[in-house]
Amino acid sequence: MNSVRDAPVRSGRYPIIIFSHGNGGSRYQNTFWCDYVASHGYIIVSADHTGNAGVTILKDGNVPYQGSERISSAADRPKDMSYLLDQMTKWNAGAEGSDPRFKGRIDLERPCAAGMSFGSMTAVRVADTDSRFKSVIAMSGAYPQHTNLKVPTLWMIGTEDRTIGPIGNSVVRGHHEKHEGPSYLLELKNGGHYSFTDMFKMNPNHGDGVGKGVRREGGAEFEFTSMETTYKIINSYSVAFLSVYLKGDMSGKAFLHENHWPTDLIWLPRNSDK
Repeated sequence: MNSVRDAPVRSGRYPIIIFSHGNGGSRYQNTFWCDYVASHGYIIVSADHTGNAGVTILKDGNVPYQGSERISSAADRPKDMSYLLDQMTKWNAGAEGSDPRFKGRIDLERPCAAGMSFGSMTAVRVADTDSRFKSVIAMSGAYPQHTNLKVPTLWMIGTEDRTIGPIGNSVVRGHHEKHEGPSYLLELKNGGHYSFTDMFKMNPNHGDGVGKGVRREGGAEFEFTSMETTYKIINSYSVAFLSVYLKGDMSGKAFLHENHWPTDLIWLPRNSDK
C-alpha cells in the first residue's frame, strides 16, 4: 500500500466513494484500486462488513467470519454502505465526535458505490435502495434483481471467472444490456474472479484470474492477463468513469468511447451520451 495513517487532508473538496469488500474479504483487499483512485482526488471509505469480513476488529473484541450468516449479511451490507455515507456527511459538517480533517473536504453531490464480488452485489443493491448514490462501479458480481436502471454504472467481469461462473457473468451482461442510463461493460478476455483484487500481490499462481488457468471451454491451459496490464486497464477506465460521473469532467468521455486494449479486453459502452 502507498498510504499513510492519519495523513492530513489536502485543501479542497473531493468526491466520495464507498467501497464494499468481497465475501470473507476485508476493507484492505483492493489497495491496487483504492490507492490509485484516491491519488486522483477522491475520498474512499471502506468498512469491514461485520461477520462477513475475514475478521472485524472492534474495541470489545474481534468478530470472525461467519459463513452461516451470509443471508443476513446480504441484507445488512447495503445498510453498512448507507451508514458510512451518513457518517461522512456528519464529518463533512464537523459534527461532534467527527474527524476534523474532513470538515468541508467532502463533495457529497455525487457519491459512488463500488465493490468487488459480494461487494459488487452490495454496491448495485445500495444504488437501488439509497438515491444518494449517483454512480456504481461493480467488479465481478450482481444480484439478478436490479431496479435502478438509470444510474451510471461501470460493470467489470472476467470471461474465465470460475467463482461466479458463466451464470454470474450472464447476469452482469444482462443488466448492462437492459440499462437505460450510461453503462459500460469491461470484460477481461483472460480474466477471472480474482483479477479484480490484490491477489496478484499475494499469490502469483492463485488461479481464477491470477497466474495459470484452464479454459472453461475446451480445457486448454493459458495464462491470465498479467498484473501490470490488468491493473492498468481497471484503473484507467475507473478514473475516466469517475472523472465524468463524479467530477463532471466530460473530457473523460473520449477515453470511455474506445477500447484501448483490444487484445485483452471486450469493451462495450452503452448510452454513453446520456
